[in-house]
Amino acid sequence: MTRTSRGPVLWPELWVGLGLVAFRLATCPAERMWKDWLLILGLFGAGRALFAPTSSPSAIAPSLMAYFLAIHIAGQLPHVIAVLGLSAP
Repeated sequence: MTRTSRGPVLWPELWVGLGLVAFRLATCPAERMWKDWLLILGLFGAGRALFAPTSSPSAIAPSLMAYFLAIHIAGQLPHVIAVLGLSAP
């Protein structure tokens, strides 16, 4: 099955993305979902499979990578502060 106005739907990528999203929704606590990179990556994969010919990967992919970097920095910052001895005892 193909779409005539947007191009073909990438079915394998869509099912992998949706499967990853379903797995993470079932196993990840609700308070951590906003920073769960596997859930976000699954949504990105499913979205790219549906809207690959119309969406701009030059805008979406760098934005996603910047979000992943921000999540990483936010998670590592307390450790860096503790190692440098900048936190209060």
